[in-house]
Amino acid sequence: MRGTHTLAYLVDMSRLLRSVRLSLRLLRRINQRFLKSKAIIEYREKSGAFTSVDDLAKVSGIGPGTIKQLRDAVTVEGEKSTETPAKPE
Repeated sequence: MRGTHTLAYLVDMSRLLRSVRLSLRLLRRINQRFLKSKAIIEYREKSGAFTSVDDLAKVSGIGPGTIKQLRDAVTVEGEKSTETPAKPE
């Protein structure tokens, strides 16, 4: 029959479309992270070094959620720790 597709073809097209949608979502996330990184670098170049991880909140597009995600992954040189030092034995 002309103009009809087999079930296998339709399943393959469905999988392809699903893959494209997932790829587009991934690209959006990568772009968002790139833009945040770029904003952090630009802020630092204009305003100087950060003194604490919380200073990232001064960057446009960086909110409490982002800071919470980054807190364990980033450090600021010279930042004072909020943890109490262990007592020597």
